[in-house]
Amino acid sequence: MTDLMLLITVGSVHLGGLISPGPDFALVLKNSIARDSKSLSRKLACITALGLASGVLIHTLLSILGVSILIKNQPMLFTGLQLLGATYLLYLGYGALKSGWYRVKSGCITSLGVDTNKQQKVGIWQVYLTGLVTNLLNPKALVYFISLVSAFVVNSSSTSLKLSIAAELFLLTFIWFSLLAIFLSAKKMQEWIKQFEGYINIATGMLFSSVGVIIIWQALAQSL
Repeated sequence: MTDLMLLITVGSVHLGGLISPGPDFALVLKNSIARDSKSLSRKLACITALGLASGVLIHTLLSILGVSILIKNQPMLFTGLQLLGATYLLYLGYGALKSGWYRVKSGCITSLGVDTNKQQKVGIWQVYLTGLVTNLLNPKALVYFISLVSAFVVNSSSTSLKLSIAAELFLLTFIWFSLLAIFLSAKKMQEWIKQFEGYINIATGMLFSSVGVIIIWQALAQSL
């Protein structure tokens, strides 16, 4: 397989994985409706996309260097990582469920009144790190990238090709979730989504929590 074909194949597989709904999608959706200002919501959702893409880049580089395989082959370390990641997803789930329940119960369909400038100053690094940590601590992502790299990035691959693949996966992730953020923060979408904001937060909270519980269950089952 030529280098170009390899890049196309890896990119296609990864794009298929990106399209599938999961915690990353839920996080972008949540941050797309998290602010009163449409432009601020779009900006923060795109920063979330950058955080997620950064997590993908780190996972890819760790897999190429073989670090991820070493982690996977150390049962105690991998179980610890699974539990840490699951706990973080449960934390995100709790926050989303709490916010959603408040909005549904109070009949509120808009964000709480908070100073926009303060949100912008505080929120940028917060949402970036949330995106980064959500992707980085997801043990399913670690296994996914090990499988992807093992299947397509063989030992004989050149360093330039490996770096090209890492850059490709980073850019695909950032572009996909940025486009998703732009679409979700469009005026008509915002008007429609805001009507169901509480229920959307509850749904994303349930998704985060469900994935967290599943990861904990699998981790404990493997360790027993």
